[in-house]
Amino acid sequence: MNYDREKVKKKVTFYRVLWCVLTVVFIALTVLGLQKVINSNSILWEVVYVLCPVMAAFSLAAFIKSFTMKYKEFTVNGKEIFVYAGLLRHYLFVDETLVDRFDSFFSINDKLLIATVGEKEITVKISPFNAIRVKVSDKIKKGELFSE
Repeated sequence: MNYDREKVKKKVTFYRVLWCVLTVVFIALTVLGLQKVINSNSILWEVVYVLCPVMAAFSLAAFIKSFTMKYKEFTVNGKEIFVYAGLLRHYLFVDETLVDRFDSFFSINDKLLIATVGEKEITVKISPFNAIRVKVSDKIKKGELFSE
């Protein structure tokens, strides 16, 4: 599995727009359902009024969570390292080759991705809100790009 930087950027934008649109649609259906429930005795609108707030809350949570999607690129020993922390999947690539992966719907613990580049061990910790923290041979690296 390889990655494409532009594809990742487009994917992040797509999910943010998707969840924003779904949130607006479900909120609109909730308001419309409330109006129809008040004005008519149709069971269909009562179901819409009951289900749409639940779906709106879920899509709003996913919309907010989509803003935690992140990626980080850096170089170690001449090798390009790429870390992607998405909604459900987290990847660690070394020279465009998938080295480690973590899949989860929701986790309150840090996710740990590990790779070895030459004699250096790369440890990536991803927090529940997708903050990416990188250690190379027990030294914490700060910033977006660095070389060793």
